[in-house]
Amino acid sequence: MRAARRQVLLVAPPARTAVEAALAGGLVLASLLLLSGDVPPWVRRQGTDLVVLPVAASIAALRLRARGSVPEARDTAALAGLFLLLDAARAVAFGPEPVPRFSSAGGWLFGLLGTGLFLSARLLVRGFVAWRALCRRHLAWALADAHVKLFGLLAALAVSAFALRVATSPFFETFVPPGSGAGTDFWIRVVAGVAPQTLLALLAAVVAMLLLLPPLALLSRLAIGPAARRIERLTAHADAVGEGRLDLRVPVEGEDEVARLEAHLNAMAGRLSLVLADLSTERDRVERLLSERRRLYLTLSHDLRTPVAAIRARLEPLASRAEGPERAELDRLLEDVVRLETLLLDLFAVARADAGRLPVRTAACDAAGLARGVVETFRPLAWQRGRVELLAAAEAALPPVLADPGRLRQVLGNLVHNAVRACPPGGVVLVEAAADAGGVRLSVRDTGPGIPEGTDPFEPRPVAETEDERAGIGLSIVRELAAAMGGRVEARSLPEGGACFSVVLPKAPQERPAA
Repeated sequence: MRAARRQVLLVAPPARTAVEAALAGGLVLASLLLLSGDVPPWVRRQGTDLVVLPVAASIAALRLRARGSVPEARDTAALAGLFLLLDAARAVAFGPEPVPRFSSAGGWLFGLLGTGLFLSARLLVRGFVAWRALCRRHLAWALADAHVKLFGLLAALAVSAFALRVATSPFFETFVPPGSGAGTDFWIRVVAGVAPQTLLALLAAVVAMLLLLPPLALLSRLAIGPAARRIERLTAHADAVGEGRLDLRVPVEGEDEVARLEAHLNAMAGRLSLVLADLSTERDRVERLLSERRRLYLTLSHDLRTPVAAIRARLEPLASRAEGPERAELDRLLEDVVRLETLLLDLFAVARADAGRLPVRTAACDAAGLARGVVETFRPLAWQRGRVELLAAAEAALPPVLADPGRLRQVLGNLVHNAVRACPPGGVVLVEAAADAGGVRLSVRDTGPGIPEGTDPFEPRPVAETEDERAGIGLSIVRELAAAMGGRVEARSLPEGGACFSVVLPKAPQERPAA
């Protein structure tokens, strides 16, 4: 209901407001002219003044949009000008005075009735909006608002009873011309009695409410003062708890609803303190485990690199001198040793990245050329091991990127190795280099099974816990190295099948020519 009210009140532009007010006033005026029959001219004039104009002014005041002080004042002045023109037209059409016995001052007052009604109604509407905003922010004003509403309800009932009594008074029968119909009698009673008397009663009620508002507000402030202070203390305590001061406690006073809220807030702060203490203990434990894991990775990768390098150094001359089946077997063994050495390098890089000590030396380099070199290196192995075709494609005139050439080869090598491992026999892996906003995008597309839904392929996962061929630390080090070079990684499954892993690197700054 509140949302519907917000969509109706104070939202219409000036032109639409003027049209709606004119339509509402026109409907009331048409009914007055059609149903009033043969009545004196002053009845029609007074009906226009006391029925049509209040309706039009109320519609305009309620519908005109609120949009800041200066634009709203401009819109209000424009509509007030329209009502002023309407008042001038009334003065020309009906004469200067609504009733012959009115004084000239009364005639002038009625001559500006439309403008005055609109401005007064608009002032009341804006005051009501400001009052409601004040009541939403302060409990004492909300209590005063409840008192005002009660008085307003009683005043409305009194005004309604007064209007009904005026409408049924036999006094107005003297104004009804002989032989007139029921419509004439009705409108004479409305125009000559109910409308002016009701407007006066409403004006008196509004004045009384405005006069009662200060003492009601004072009484409400005195009545709600202790509870309001307790609530303000609760608010300050809640703010302190939100800032992390969980050792504070608010004193509990009494046994009422506010006291129960104070007790609950103290209990909540105590529970939060215990939870945060447990979290701090758990965080310290996790930090110790991560630190131990980093030390283990560094130790293992460092200690294992030496014997693996020694094995490779002994296998290479043996493989070069061997012939026949023995040569093929030694070549495969040498490839496995090289792969083991690469994994140890990745493990060492992951450990150093976790410790924040991953060395990266960036410089301007040709990303497309590096990609072609990696493809040429892996192409024979990809075909020999898995019958996977490895291709390269690059856009022309790509700008140089800011990267570490050795680390970039490691990134592309890991991506290509994972793509080849995920492809079935007969699959294709395409390495692309293309321009991207502010840099170059290196993409590795494969025809494998794609990325499992709901998983992050760059998070290291134990191979024993998943069937994804891309599991392991290879992709994890890709993300760490890309971030260290100022780039980012992306991964997505392709609609036609397979996956696409991308590394976006920034463009190298152009060197300024020497002066």
